[in-house]
Amino acid sequence: MIQAPPAPPVLEQSLAKFTKADLDKACAEAHARGRAEAFEESVTDGGVAAAQARISAIMALPEAKGREKTAQNLAMNGKVPIGAAKFALAHAPTDAAAFRTNNSLGLYLVDDLEGKKFK
Repeated sequence: MIQAPPAPPVLEQSLAKFTKADLDKACAEAHARGRAEAFEESVTDGGVAAAQARISAIMALPEAKGREKTAQNLAMNGKVPIGAAKFALAHAPTDAAAFRTNNSLGLYLVDDLEGKKFK
């Protein structure tokens, strides 16, 4: 004979067994365990080394030349793969061109390579 599943506990009754201090302690312990596991996973899986290698690879792309700020933003976003960063950099304006386009204050930009002033 199939029996019906037990009724779920009423929230107020199930929490009545624990004090706020008990819940805070359990949350703190779980948080600490989670942080320790995440740290251990990143170290053992080469997470830090992989992130550093990815950042270095994006910054070293030939497409990053003249687009260093854009490359840095893409590199620091851990969700952007190297191939996507390369594609984005190839189609992005250079930092100087972007500055000229968005220069609403009339500021001057000095090109260190050629010594030219742009407005």
